[in-house]
Amino acid sequence: MITAGILAACLSRHYYHRKEDKVFYYFSIISFLCFLNFFFQGLDTITVPFILKSFFGQICVLGYAFIPVFLLILTYTIINNGKDLSKKLKIALLCIPVIFCLVALSNPLTGWYYNNITYPNPGFYQLQLHYIPNFGEIILRTYNFLMIFPVIFMNLKALIQDKNSEYSTIYKIMISVGISIVLINLFVFTKFEPGFSWGLLSILVGYIVLFFAINLYNPFEVLPIVNSKIINEIDICILFFDEKNKLLSVNQACTDLNIFNNTLYQSPENVFKDKPEIIDFYYKSDLDSFRFKLNDKWLEIDKSEMKEENQKLGTILSIEDVTSNIFELEQKDLLVKEVHHRVKNNLQIILSLLNLDLRFNSDDYMSVINDTRLRLSYMASLHEKLYNSSSNNNIKINDYLPDIALGIFNMYNSHIKIVKDLEDVNVNIDIAISLGLILTEVINNTIKYAFPKEDGHFFIRFKTQNGKGILDLYDDGVGLPEGYKIEDSTGLGMTVIQSVTSQINGELKIIPDKGTHFRIKFLL
Repeated sequence: MITAGILAACLSRHYYHRKEDKVFYYFSIISFLCFLNFFFQGLDTITVPFILKSFFGQICVLGYAFIPVFLLILTYTIINNGKDLSKKLKIALLCIPVIFCLVALSNPLTGWYYNNITYPNPGFYQLQLHYIPNFGEIILRTYNFLMIFPVIFMNLKALIQDKNSEYSTIYKIMISVGISIVLINLFVFTKFEPGFSWGLLSILVGYIVLFFAINLYNPFEVLPIVNSKIINEIDICILFFDEKNKLLSVNQACTDLNIFNNTLYQSPENVFKDKPEIIDFYYKSDLDSFRFKLNDKWLEIDKSEMKEENQKLGTILSIEDVTSNIFELEQKDLLVKEVHHRVKNNLQIILSLLNLDLRFNSDDYMSVINDTRLRLSYMASLHEKLYNSSSNNNIKINDYLPDIALGIFNMYNSHIKIVKDLEDVNVNIDIAISLGLILTEVINNTIKYAFPKEDGHFFIRFKTQNGKGILDLYDDGVGLPEGYKIEDSTGLGMTVIQSVTSQINGELKIIPDKGTHFRIKFLL
């Protein structure tokens, strides 16, 4: 048991370093409590003096009393995607174990927890002191036993409601944790091996199974979720290597290059073992793009580093088949490069917004994914209009903005009606990107907040005046809070709107109106 206690202490320290995620934080607490239980029960068995054995036995109560409570809190956090239980409810759950730990520690004076403590009877497993329980221990034992059932029911409910969830395996393991604890504790009420510490065995078995569940839980790996939802739909091979040059993610398009998921966690030397030119390119810091021939295809590979506060997070490689373009005229080749540059820049915009969204909504990953879907949708509309335009650098605003709005409302299955009044004006690609992004953020806020009880209207108006474009975006919903000021806003949506407006040297105003009314003026 001493060895098990030391291992639990090591795991507690390991997972505490990831305490930003509440799941790992609570598992580190459970590991520490198991350390108290296992380690001091082990000391109880190997010491001889009665005073020391009694002291070690009382310390065990600290671990035993709190483990089921934190197991319940951990279960809630896993099921709710990292969301923590309310402070008031946690205090209520911890009241009984706190009280009875105090009762146990004061037992030499009160006798409320143990009626009597004697030396053990002969037997290879009966090395600990023999504790005759009083009402204090009986109440705590009953409380702990009952706390296991909500753990089972919560995971069972989550499994039934979303059996195809990526966490369904975790739910099943958590159910087995609870059931194993209950079944093993039932032996206490039988005549099988009387005096054996069934409670300790149940905690040990439950903790081992719980360890496997926690290792399946990894909410910080947002990239695989984004892969399955978005990146797998892109026909460009995309690979992500971490800061230690280990492959963490590939999308579906990489199978055309014989790169599959079985190459994950391998180095570039293993991933591209038959392509030495890519290995050389990967490690050359002065190169970020080059073309090479593979069999009968010409491929173009781009490399970019992900950094945060000058710390390297990883390297992204994108590999695209450019065979059909390689033999085109020089003008066509320049156009392809320009398009590729735009796609790269636009994906960088999406990536930057994704990083911002993760910071603003660190506890709601599905909201982050939905917001990213909206931004990719508007980028798709932009490029569709651009490719269908007779000009490669201008877009008709009266076709472009309504298409974005309609696509977003359809994506949300919203019944909000679009009312449009736009002049037939062409704007350059840079302004079109900015206006599309502003429109996306405004509509996102409208869908979330403008109509809590019923659907309404969303208005898009654009006109020119004295060489300036004036874009009005507004709804007839509940409006902004009284006294709202743009400069005081800290939300991600308003931050993006202000930043993008500034990039086109525009002016942003909130017009007093029935609903929420944004007006953006900018030079054409």
